[in-house]
Amino acid sequence: MNLAKNKVPKRFFMVDDLLRSPAGKLLKRKLRESFLKGEDSA
Repeated sequence: MNLAKNKVPKRFFMVDDLLRSPAGKLLKRKLRESFLKGEDSA
């Protein structure tokens, strides 16, 4: 089974640990913000 071209990720990023709330939920907004900060400096 193959994925459609528009669904295949263009890049992957490895992180040591994911930001989580005290309830254990993934903080997608914070993760996105930290990614964009790193993207600007590159």
